[in-house]
Parts: sequence; C-alpha cells; structure tokens
Amino acid sequence: MAINFEQILNTQAERIDREQAIATAELEAARLSMDPLGTNDAAQRVLQLDAERAALAGRANSYIQQRQMQPEQNKYGLSPDEIDHARIAGVSEDVYAAQKRKLAQMRATGEYPAFGRA
Repeated sequence: MAINFEQILNTQAERIDREQAIATAELEAARLSMDPLGTNDAAQRVLQLDAERAALAGRANSYIQQRQMQPEQNKYGLSPDEIDHARIAGVSEDVYAAQKRKLAQMRATGEYPAFGRA
C-alpha cells in the first residue's frame, strides 16, 4: 500500500521539530559560550528550518484545500453521508441515487415543494 500524503506531512513535521530543538539548543550553547561562528551557524540552521516549516505548512494547506474542493463521491455521485443514509434506509446506492434525482426533478417542476415551502 502506498504511503499517503498525510503520513508524509506528519513525518516531515516531526523531523523539523526534532531538528529545530537541536538547532535551538546549539544556538543557545554557542551564544552562552560566546562562539560567534557557532552562533551564526546555529542561527542559520534555525532560519532554514523555519523556512522548511513554512513551506511544509503551505503544502499542507494546499492539500487540505484540494481535499475540501473535491468531496469524495462514488460511481452514483453520492457523498459519504448519502452512502450512509442509503445503508441506514436499507436501500442500495443506485436506488438511493435514482430517488435523489427523482426528488430533485419533482422540486424543479414544482411537484414537490422546496424546503420550507408548503
């Protein structure tokens, strides 16, 4: 089974957190020992990790937006909630989808009142 995108994002976030903790400790140690080169190197690494974290956050936000814009549907055009409703009602997904289309048609033609109208 392929690794999913969420696992990749989580693994990278954990790696950045670990490296950030190390770089921050190195920065503080170099600063306290008045080591200008060590301080500079550690500060540069902290900034690089901050940039990686920002890039990862951008990727994560893009992934979430993409998932929200493309709701999962099955071959009958039903959402996961509608699939659950069909199962609870004890009807097949194709029958549920057909009835959903029929109801939409009846509402469009006025045979069945729209929500809130009697």
